[in-house]
Amino acid sequence: MPTPRGELEVSWKREKNFTLTLTLPAGMTAKVELPALEGSSGVWVDGARVKAYREGQWWTLEKDLSGTVAIEEQ
Repeated sequence: MPTPRGELEVSWKREKNFTLTLTLPAGMTAKVELPALEGSSGVWVDGARVKAYREGQWWTLEKDLSGTVAIEEQ
């Protein structure tokens, strides 16, 4: 998806876990929310658990993200 700062790319898949891959242009950050699957216990970014809080059917990451990241709900 084009933006004034460059191309933004996003892809996702839902199998056992929900995984989202996000690429942001340089200088851009994003606040990320993910659907909270039944039984999920947290969110990982590039393999490391991150602070996120669950509200109803959504996980919200505490910190904004930048660059290219793989986000997984487990």
